[in-house]
Amino acid sequence: MIFISFSNEVKKEIFSFIEKNDERKFACLYGILLYGKKMSTDIISVQSENPDIICFTEKLFSELFQNRIIPGRNPEKKIRNSLLYSFDIKNKAELSEIFDFYETEKREKILVSRNLKCAFLAGAFIICGSVNSPDKEYHLEFKTSGESKAEIILDILMKIDAKAKISKRKNSFIVYLKDSESIEDVLTYIGARQCTLEIMNVKIEKNLRNRANRMCNCDTANIAKTVNASIIQIQDILTVDREIGLENIPAELREVAMIRLNNSDMTLREIGESLENPISRSGVNHRLKKISEMAEQIRSEKNEKK
Repeated sequence: MIFISFSNEVKKEIFSFIEKNDERKFACLYGILLYGKKMSTDIISVQSENPDIICFTEKLFSELFQNRIIPGRNPEKKIRNSLLYSFDIKNKAELSEIFDFYETEKREKILVSRNLKCAFLAGAFIICGSVNSPDKEYHLEFKTSGESKAEIILDILMKIDAKAKISKRKNSFIVYLKDSESIEDVLTYIGARQCTLEIMNVKIEKNLRNRANRMCNCDTANIAKTVNASIIQIQDILTVDREIGLENIPAELREVAMIRLNNSDMTLREIGESLENPISRSGVNHRLKKISEMAEQIRSEKNEKK
């Protein structure tokens, strides 16, 4: 039985994101193989302390290759206080089919297409990534075996404006992020929206708790009310973004939505004062209610289809 860490929660959510689309499966598997233990014309080897990752990778092989390639599972190995799970592919014909499947043109397509890059990065995170629990310090990283592989990840992260850096740790190259907003952006990008929301919720509570400590006359009930309202607003905004896209809603609503996403502890009055053309607290509330109505309509339509 493995310990359910926040990283494993993220990976479990990514599994669901990838399974909904064949192109994502295609790009995700390449990310897993490229950043696994070894990928060469002689052997492909994938290993993890999380057995769910091995099972998920085997499932991708089964679905993408119609059971023509069945990885050979290795016996479990004990390392430190946990077990190591792995599989190898050594059959020349199977290796040839995999490399043909990911020919140069297809590899380039994965690294160019936005839809495929997010799935490729998701695969890399599944096999070599980790992220701290939101109640600890903010830290997300990819541990790679070579500098060129690290630079591929860094390039993708830079294109989504994530603040990432590379460092060398013994024989590995680490791509890491410590900025909470960048970590939220990356997790959302690779399909872990609910885990992103969990980080936001914890951050709201931290920020409001810090504000309360600075204000001795702060009312605890009002803090809880503000936290709950902010969480609901962010959930509604993420729903609209996922189903409609914030770029497709009216500009005045989009402006308020972006400020709320990036400033979860702001009051409605502070949001109103931050707008390009400042408006009152009630004006901000009116715009957020419109976004809430959009989100409620989306949920209602989904429920009707079930």
